[in-house]
Amino acid sequence: MAKDKKIAKDNGFFELGVIPGGPFDRFRQLNKVVKLPKESSEYLNDMIRTYGTDNVINMTEVPAGDYVFNKGILHAANVNVGRSLPWIEDGLKSVERRILYVMHTKEYYARKTTKVATVVGDMIAMVYPHGDQGPADAIFRIGRHGSMMIPYVQELSNYGNMKDLKPAAVRYADTALSQYAMDCFFGEVGPRAPLYDEKDNYTFQEKEPIFLTSRYPNILMQWNLGIGKGAMSWLGAFNSTDIFKATLKLMDDPGAKIEIYPDTPVPLEIINKADLKNCFDRKAFQVKVRSPYHVVTYQRISSKNGRPEDVHCVIFTALPLGVSGDQIVKEVTGIKLDDARSKGKSNRFPEITNIEAVVDEKNPGGIQIMVEYEHGYDPHALAEKLFRSTSLAKTISVKYNLIFDYKPELRTPREILLLWINQRYDQKRRYYHQMVLKAAKDRAIYEALATILGTKDATDKALGIIRSSNDDDESVAKLRRAFDFTDFQARVILNYRIKTLQKLNVKEMIMKRDQAVADYKHYRKLLASEDAIRDAVKDELREGMQKYGRERMAKLMNLSTKSIGEAND
Repeated sequence: MAKDKKIAKDNGFFELGVIPGGPFDRFRQLNKVVKLPKESSEYLNDMIRTYGTDNVINMTEVPAGDYVFNKGILHAANVNVGRSLPWIEDGLKSVERRILYVMHTKEYYARKTTKVATVVGDMIAMVYPHGDQGPADAIFRIGRHGSMMIPYVQELSNYGNMKDLKPAAVRYADTALSQYAMDCFFGEVGPRAPLYDEKDNYTFQEKEPIFLTSRYPNILMQWNLGIGKGAMSWLGAFNSTDIFKATLKLMDDPGAKIEIYPDTPVPLEIINKADLKNCFDRKAFQVKVRSPYHVVTYQRISSKNGRPEDVHCVIFTALPLGVSGDQIVKEVTGIKLDDARSKGKSNRFPEITNIEAVVDEKNPGGIQIMVEYEHGYDPHALAEKLFRSTSLAKTISVKYNLIFDYKPELRTPREILLLWINQRYDQKRRYYHQMVLKAAKDRAIYEALATILGTKDATDKALGIIRSSNDDDESVAKLRRAFDFTDFQARVILNYRIKTLQKLNVKEMIMKRDQAVADYKHYRKLLASEDAIRDAVKDELREGMQKYGRERMAKLMNLSTKSIGEAND
């Protein structure tokens, strides 16, 4: 539209003219489009005459800014918050959280395994109205040891290998929650209500979690990529042992010096250690990774003359996140094919005679990329060229853009960890509060049952009251007067079946009552002490470190390269 044709009107709208000879003008002339009326009301009436009232009844005039805000910005914000970006409380995106929640609800853990297809179907029925491919892909991803620092689900049957990352069909692959997921997200479920926030599911018939309880600082121990509407996060994972230790340290001193470095799920080389100094206190940084390699020479029988021949080979033994062996082979063969088509104008890999990706489950990287080269060439120079031309080297732009308090926020790892600590304290307090209420309820129940079962006369008296009463309210009133019960205790006795009541053991009821009394005192004491809450969280972290702390996988080094992986960002 021409600028001189853009005129502001009193009602806040703009009148947009047509550029003579422009694309729309040519389209209009070609299709003999009737000239648009100047007044929108005239245009609307014309639309109604043409298409009928029912077809245009919802059309209305709105200021352009309001339309863009409501249809664009608000929609984008809801997609980012509800689906795309991880939450600071548990470090999960929506589809990951829904997978874990559904699997726990259906009790797919321990020895109870199921088909991936079953989990996908349960998700669609309960919480996920967006199709089946997304959940299936996510289940395989969060179960692979080559993709996850600590998998959330058990990698049962074929989840794909590092050669092609292609899993078996969902009807063949099995799954179950991992022990880590059970301990971290479901190891402390509120006895009366969930410790996490809930919302209605898409059918408005059930609830689903907005975020899960996280007993460990999972968010900083897992790599996770979230891409939304105009927003992106790339969570960088640290070594789990380092994070457990850092958390314990920050609980005593929030400003303590923390110097830790990112880690990877497979043995890669992080080559910009100097650049990562103080990354714990930075909201964004770059992690440059590359595949480790070694050079070998071995003999094989020539397919041409049947004689032994020397084979010179550079072998890469791990791949960066999200990269498959077939991808590397395709990249190298593609370069050589392009060079061949250039008819001598370009020859980037003249020394490479063959490349092959081989699955190697015996080593932690799970793969061997075998690059054969002609004798006389420098294998280390070849490796450097491969790092610059393929995904064997990659630069990951870490950015901790997360959902906190229902909106995206950019935070440093320190800030994230401190927020996690505070919310963990709050969850612990709520857990103890629920345990106090449960113990008080149990004490009242078992006290009432012990009273009724204490003597045969008391049992007969209670049964007589229940049988002779005209309705429940009369029974409750009589039981309260006869035994000095509360309304709750009287209704507990009333709701027990008479045959069940007669079979109960008074000694067992007294033991349960005494245990409830002890629990009540114990949790009241814990709830009243901030030190006790802090100590309980520390104990959980120490237990988690013992079970899930691990040695570093990535080797840290400094290399003087500036362009590594730039083509793969």
